[in-house]
Amino acid sequence: MLDQDKPILCRVRFATLASAIVLIWDVLLTMDLEVSRVWSGKLSLGTILFMMNRYLPIVLIVFQVIWLGGIVTFGIAQSLLITRTHALYRNRYLLVALLMMWFGSIVMMATIFLYLFIKFVTVLPANPFVPGCSVPCFHPICRTLIKIFSVPFFGLETVIFMLTVYKTYETYQLTGRKHLSYLSKIISRDGLMYYIIIISLAIFNITLWWAGPENLGDLGQSLMTSIQATVCSRLFLNLRKMLGPQHHPALNLTKILESYQQRQRGSMERETISSA
Repeated sequence: MLDQDKPILCRVRFATLASAIVLIWDVLLTMDLEVSRVWSGKLSLGTILFMMNRYLPIVLIVFQVIWLGGIVTFGIAQSLLITRTHALYRNRYLLVALLMMWFGSIVMMATIFLYLFIKFVTVLPANPFVPGCSVPCFHPICRTLIKIFSVPFFGLETVIFMLTVYKTYETYQLTGRKHLSYLSKIISRDGLMYYIIIISLAIFNITLWWAGPENLGDLGQSLMTSIQATVCSRLFLNLRKMLGPQHHPALNLTKILESYQQRQRGSMERETISSA
């Protein structure tokens, strides 16, 4: 390890430590919400995904399984977002399409990771100045493949965000602003905030890999994993607050639209009968 690499690796270690602290601190801050909104409900796929998204990243970051951990947390977070989108649409074909995109993204990211790790990553011996071992990738192809690594992430995040926006717009067009449900407003607000935060972090990571030193590319990955897991957990807790432990079906946006359309058809039929 070169002497000029030591400050960079120290920054990466500090960023990893900060990421772990953010995750643990968020768990402590929201433990009461988790108990009241998650533990009190029935065990479901969403609950299992929430628990994995909330606690698995802590283990992965503490043991510094950064890149593989990033793929795992990406998969879990996207699973939660897909179930959230399915709750809006209740469309089996859309669910299958999103799951196929999700699976393709995971396979593509895992393939790039394994290819780089097996072919080009150099494992350097431990240095007393920095705990652990460094595994840099010095080959020029590394930067190119890391950029491609982010393509499925951008794609799936954008599709889910656009689906959320479209459902909210459809609800607004049919019911008007006065009748736009609190649920749809919160889902749109949280979805927009999540998208802006995560995409900004992804662009930050790509910029580090594009313009920064070789070893600095890992700095943003642990932060990305930490923030994505934290924000996704908050999205789930906010949704549980509105739906309640029993997941009242009347709060589903699709059912709201169907109910409104039925009322409109009934009103039109009554007007037709009265005019006749």
